[in-house]
Amino acid sequence: ADAKGRFVLKDVPPGTYKVRAWHERFPSQTKTVVVPAAGEVRVDFALGLGDLPKY
Repeated sequence: ADAKGRFVLKDVPPGTYKVRAWHERFPSQTKTVVVPAAGEVRVDFALGLGDLPKY
């Protein structure tokens, strides 16, 4: 990851994937991503207290 927590995954074959972001103190998030044969895909996650279940 860079200083802002960004990751780059290179040479991912085209297809549909589930991407999961996780932190030990917050709930994980999973998103479905479609990777095309050419180009780039951006997926944003925001983990934090706002993601905690409400009781």
